[in-house]
Amino acid sequence: MTRHGEGVTRLGVAQMRMHNANNPGDAEPAALVGELSRNSPSVTSSSASGSSV
Repeated sequence: MTRHGEGVTRLGVAQMRMHNANNPGDAEPAALVGELSRNSPSVTSSSASGSSV
């Protein structure tokens, strides 16, 4: 993935996390964020290091 693509992915996941924080009972987006976090090496490594978008 290109550097731009990684940034777009991180931004999308960050937006979904914000949605989930404001809508904690919405299980479908929460499951999607979990799946994206598990399956995207760039998102997983930035999350593990404490980096923010």
